[in-house]
Amino acid sequence: MARHDRLDVLLTLREDGLIPIFDSADPTAACAALDACRAGGARVFELACRTPEAPEVFRALRRHARVSAPEMMVGVGTICDAAMASRYIDEGADFVVSAILDGAMARVCHRRKVAW
Repeated sequence: MARHDRLDVLLTLREDGLIPIFDSADPTAACAALDACRAGGARVFELACRTPEAPEVFRALRRHARVSAPEMMVGVGTICDAAMASRYIDEGADFVVSAILDGAMARVCHRRKVAW
């Protein structure tokens, strides 16, 4: 379940004007990158899901953010279909980024009230 309301996510993105994006198969590196972005003033962080380890990395990142940076909005990118979006939403993604327009993915995100 998303920790942050989708309208808050969208307003924060609009206000900040950027999303730090990180891609790694190493959960420790992802958590360190989130901390560095937070220290630099970022309020949003995206994990690009391009590796087979991405689900494990995202779970670790979500756990870390809930404890160490609860104000951070953590989402996923490089999402290719509705099933993938749904899995990450179940893991707590605050937003979903995709390079494609997919009606099924849009419906999943809309139904689950997650920014897409």
